[in-house]
Amino acid sequence: MVDKRDRDHPFSSVEEASQLDVHPLGDYIATETTELRCEICGRIEDSEVDLVDVSCSRRGKRAHDDLDIGNRRCVSVTDILPQETPRLDAVPDNIAETLIETEHSYVRIDIRGGVLSVPAEAYTSTIHDVQTNSFYACLHDATEEDGGLSFMGRLKISQRVAEQLQVDNVGEDGESMTSIDIWASRPELALRNELKGYRDAPSVQVLSALGLSDEGPYRHHLEEAIEEGHPVSPLNPPRLEIHYPTSQPSPRSYRPRTHSRYVTESIGEIAGVEPLPESDVPDDATVEEEPEQNRPEPPYISPLASHPTIGWDTLEPLEPADTIVDTLYVVNKYAKEEAKKATSCYESGDKARAKVHSVRKTALYAVKSIAIHRLIKADPDNVTVEKHEIDGDEFWCFYLDVFEQSFHQPVEAVVTDAIDAIANAEGTVESEEIAEVELTTDVPDNLPALESALETLADHGLDANDYLTQHRVTESTGPLPFEFAEYSTEFDIDSSS
Repeated sequence: MVDKRDRDHPFSSVEEASQLDVHPLGDYIATETTELRCEICGRIEDSEVDLVDVSCSRRGKRAHDDLDIGNRRCVSVTDILPQETPRLDAVPDNIAETLIETEHSYVRIDIRGGVLSVPAEAYTSTIHDVQTNSFYACLHDATEEDGGLSFMGRLKISQRVAEQLQVDNVGEDGESMTSIDIWASRPELALRNELKGYRDAPSVQVLSALGLSDEGPYRHHLEEAIEEGHPVSPLNPPRLEIHYPTSQPSPRSYRPRTHSRYVTESIGEIAGVEPLPESDVPDDATVEEEPEQNRPEPPYISPLASHPTIGWDTLEPLEPADTIVDTLYVVNKYAKEEAKKATSCYESGDKARAKVHSVRKTALYAVKSIAIHRLIKADPDNVTVEKHEIDGDEFWCFYLDVFEQSFHQPVEAVVTDAIDAIANAEGTVESEEIAEVELTTDVPDNLPALESALETLADHGLDANDYLTQHRVTESTGPLPFEFAEYSTEFDIDSSS
């Protein structure tokens, strides 16, 4: 992973950002200033009045002959300090991006302003300030939510770090906190008139203005959100939060560890983050690691990825048949329908259901992509592929000649082994010229049921539920932690295998 702490944001992006209504990186850029400096003593003032006819502190120094300094007085020399580019590691979206890329690793968290406001102890609302510039933690569960509208994560801390942050007595029964949550969200564009430019600006301009790297799943995920009609605004600075009890248990409670009220308290903001190997972390800041989750065997899809990881060498071929090809057509149409529903729900303010449809859409497209790769591996001789341009993006179009059916795939979703297999067999690869095409997104009224199509694929080892990046989506319905609604994203599949 590239260390962003030693890299400035591209100046071209700053110029693009300045064209928007509000400069999203304004807090991280030094504005152009004019200062006045005495050529003799080096004294700096904001205005010429403060220097002219003021006694020079180094009156004994002789000036150059060509410098008229009067009666050993300060002289004003104008210095224009150039505008500085913002540092990537200080921009909230880049903090979130770095955290997502650093999952299950140690980090050093820099605290904005060098101060935290933490509870004095459990069962009290008294807050006091703790002066500290940074702390070490182990990062877990860093992810974006609501189609990129918010970001969350969890920092596991040691007993020594808890003492440093003075949260070693604010847990249940005065116990030490063992974790701190991270939370960040984007302001609603519809409610913030000063951010209206983000609704109409091109996606490349917006994402560049946010200070994001050119490559990476975080940026790609936001690009996908914009393409679905979800405007993206700058992420607010990530907050550090703790969940702690503010009053003693009720004597009448039949649950001995139930407290009458918990609150989530924001104790500070993150100013920067530095990923670290465990060897660079002090021994008293290390924590007992949770068992590392083994990466699944391909094909699989990662939580922030737009396309599945294929694994061509171990991919099982899928013999072409009418039922398989017809099923892929059905799945593709329903994926487009899920995309339309996600956009509709988002625009109506139903963010949770929008996320449900977005997760299902990604799973259906993943199943389609894996099936196409398996069909190609089984019979590359009867496939013709050529490049198409659709709405400015490049796609491979695979023609299954025997079945007189074709399917599009984004170029970045197709492994080169699939194209090479077609080229090395008796298939045809036509990629010299890119044809511009328009696709219809209409879903026929007489389309067969999605569940039936998915059951057919599941019988051939392709269960769409295996490619859901989330199996449940939760939505807060009240101020208390237990006040929430939960929605399932799973498909109703009854496989015979």
